[in-house]
Amino acid sequence: MKKATSLLAVALLAGLLCMVSACMASEINAGEGDNGRVVSARTSDVIVVSLPENPSTGYLWDMKATPGLMLVSNTFVRSPTKYIGGAGTRIWRYQVAGAGTQSMTGSYHRPWLPASPTDRKYSFSVQVDGQTPATPTGSCPYGICKPGFGGSGTGLKSKSTIFF
Repeated sequence: MKKATSLLAVALLAGLLCMVSACMASEINAGEGDNGRVVSARTSDVIVVSLPENPSTGYLWDMKATPGLMLVSNTFVRSPTKYIGGAGTRIWRYQVAGAGTQSMTGSYHRPWLPASPTDRKYSFSVQVDGQTPATPTGSCPYGICKPGFGGSGTGLKSKSTIFF
């Protein structure tokens, strides 16, 4: 009888762990190659954007996000060199907090100079279904969508995005 009770307790615990892990937020990573892309996400997912930056030259990323993307952290990680003034990576972590289309846009420039059309630009959009993590919905469930593709045979609702 004790063995059956122990097995039942283990099975219930395993089931509970599976249910909890299904409800955890996803982390979606993006970088330079994802400029202009669209991501399908859920409320409470985390978007991590990593872009090269060299603050010693005066050039910095000026990143702005819509209210539905809450900035959690903004850090600079220096490249592993022993040289002072080396480049590195700027990393932003955003918590998805609002439904609908959210976006972040940035410009790489020297902040004391006026904006220029030649400044590097970065944009990234998040299509949020408003549900807390559960089951996939939307045309690009939890992945990064690539603009410009799709169509018949892809199983997508839009001809302007593909899931990869």
